[in-house]
Amino acid sequence: MVSSTDEATTTSTPQPPIHYNWYAIGFSSALIMGLSAFVITCNFMLGQAPLILVLGCATAGFILNTSLYWIDSAEKLATFFKTTINNPRSLLHLDALLCLSSAICIGFLALESYINQLASLPKLWLPMLPTWPIALGLSIANVISTFVLFYTPENTSIEASKQSQSTIGYRQWLTSLFQQPWHHYLGYILGSTQSLMYSLTNLFSVFNMINLLAPQMHLMNWTMSITLASALLIAECQFNCSKAIELFERKQANRQSNWPSSSLQNGLYSLIIMNGLANGWIALGTLVHLPLLLKASIITIGFSISFAIMESNLQDINQMIANPRVHLHRLLPSSTEDMQKMCKSIANALILIVGTYICCSTDARVHLLQLNKPLACICYATFVFTFVNTSHAAMAWLKTLANRNTRTGHHKPNPINANHIATNTAHKDSKRPANDTPDAGILTQLGITSLYHQVSSWVYPQATTEQASQS
Repeated sequence: MVSSTDEATTTSTPQPPIHYNWYAIGFSSALIMGLSAFVITCNFMLGQAPLILVLGCATAGFILNTSLYWIDSAEKLATFFKTTINNPRSLLHLDALLCLSSAICIGFLALESYINQLASLPKLWLPMLPTWPIALGLSIANVISTFVLFYTPENTSIEASKQSQSTIGYRQWLTSLFQQPWHHYLGYILGSTQSLMYSLTNLFSVFNMINLLAPQMHLMNWTMSITLASALLIAECQFNCSKAIELFERKQANRQSNWPSSSLQNGLYSLIIMNGLANGWIALGTLVHLPLLLKASIITIGFSISFAIMESNLQDINQMIANPRVHLHRLLPSSTEDMQKMCKSIANALILIVGTYICCSTDARVHLLQLNKPLACICYATFVFTFVNTSHAAMAWLKTLANRNTRTGHHKPNPINANHIATNTAHKDSKRPANDTPDAGILTQLGITSLYHQVSSWVYPQATTEQASQS
């Protein structure tokens, strides 16, 4: 229970500004999600539709998914990190496990699409492009982005779920199903059908990828594939059915109230329609040998559910277009200095990714040395300099986050210093009761502090020896 005075103090205290690194990570995650949507659309539509339609649907999916994932991504990431650090048990909730399993299932779908599309590139590019590292890296990033940006840890209270189950009984829930209007049943039918077809597409992708890695373990492959696809089916049914019902209940006047102009209205609707066609073909998956009427029905249902989902999220885009100055903080940092630091962080990440690939790939090193040796030396020096500065800045940022989360926790721990941790451990343990456990924020700060000092001693050995001599 929180008293009214506590609520007043919590609401009156100003929230700290979001760090520019969260904006950089959010933009990168949104870009990866848009790229994954583009590649998945091309993987299922190429050869089944005209090339102009394929490129139009893939581009529409890239624009919509990137923009919708980018909006409020920094705030979602910061909230997720803070909630997870303060309450790690939230990740063990049923909703979190379902969301994680669904994200892994979609990650396998993206992995298969990336591998198929990279393999279809010209043979001249294949020696220079690491197919599996690119596909695995983007797919893992897709899994993390899907889980973090879709999962809301605020609704993961086990006590709240038990209370809701006790107050609303199963009999009342079953009787309420037969007392709903007709458009609810239509929404259930459309949402369940789209969820089933999309889960089947992901089921075959998961099985193909796991079977490629472990071809002799068919039973384990089918078990893992069915488990992940079932979790995706449950999550998709809840989401798609609710969005379909919202589409039927939404009034036409409310849909067009926030649109700036008719030209933008037509442009956004054209993107939604093209993206809906792409999702219909993805729901069809590999079932391209079905009769034409059945294929058209599956694509139409997938189109209608995708239209309902994107149309419900269209108000966020309309707000950004209508009043960009007010809502710019949902995309980019407020200050110019933080925006420059965000761009620098993204550039450093790209340099580290390309430099790691060149250092690990023999063919890339040979080609770069044959091209220009001075250029290769400059690239290597830039990579080392960026790695050292980025690692030092990352450790300092993680240390700041740990200190902030510890201060905002339930306890008020004493400031921790790496020098007196070892000397005061026995003294603290003697005063701690037998049933007392250390705070999660203290443990997190302790781990990050020790890791920070280890990396600092490796990067700046002279500074660490001077600190040790002074102490």
